[in-house]
Amino acid sequence: MSRTFKPGDHVVYAKVKRSENPSRWARDVHPDQGGDGYSYIVDKYWTVVEVDEGKGTVICATRGGKRNEVPIDDPNLRRASWVEHLVHKYHPGDEYDAKKRTFPDSWALLYEQLREAQEASEDEE
Repeated sequence: MSRTFKPGDHVVYAKVKRSENPSRWARDVHPDQGGDGYSYIVDKYWTVVEVDEGKGTVICATRGGKRNEVPIDDPNLRRASWVEHLVHKYHPGDEYDAKKRTFPDSWALLYEQLREAQEASEDEE
């Protein structure tokens, strides 16, 4: 069964990782057979940037702008629930800009707003 996604959709990708020290976001943690490390799953919160129907892939972007290409039918890829949408990595300044195919830098946006507010308060004095 093929799923459909469109640019701007928020998705969760369950990424399988291996390391000696799982992060605090790790789930389904299992020790490796040799006992030297662990395998685990970390949920990655991404936004769909582009859907390539011809290749059957979805191109997703992280908050930092890194691009990841994932098959549409990958069982580790799913839509974010409304709770995940509210609780996790989606912030008002991170909306997808369809024309530029980029995300604004939230920190730069916040800095710019603070600078403008300071200039406005100085002008009033």
